[in-house]
Amino acid sequence: MKFDTRPSILNISTFDRLPKLYCVKDCDTITDDIYHQFLERTSNQRRYKLESFHHKEDRLRSVIAEAIVRFAICSATDLAYKNIAFRTGENGKLFVCEFAGDFNISHSEGWVICGIDTSAIGVDIEKIQPIDLNIANEFFSSLEIDELHSLPN
Repeated sequence: MKFDTRPSILNISTFDRLPKLYCVKDCDTITDDIYHQFLERTSNQRRYKLESFHHKEDRLRSVIAEAIVRFAICSATDLAYKNIAFRTGENGKLFVCEFAGDFNISHSEGWVICGIDTSAIGVDIEKIQPIDLNIANEFFSSLEIDELHSLPN
């Protein structure tokens, strides 16, 4: 039996208009073959950036991030996937000239999310891990430490 190992882009929005939120989970587990299929459709700008990544997982997430942004913009406009051209703004943030809206991406531990809207949008995803509150002793005042420890878990 052969399984489809391609990541699925999930529209987790509950409405048809913008803003929309898309996510891909388990993108760190895609095969090399699928990765290269995505890579073939990736911009030269992204390919150049990939060379600076030391970890395979970072390259996978980056390629998936571009694919999900392209998918989101195609879904919101009549632009063709291959006609989406990314540019870098003064602040280093990517944008698409032909798209009047905004997008933002975030990734963590195999997840990639993308938010898209007609105005500024920000998204963030982070793996929840236990926090060692003892680090606060190095940076916080005793009053702040007491207040921190008095908070419910």
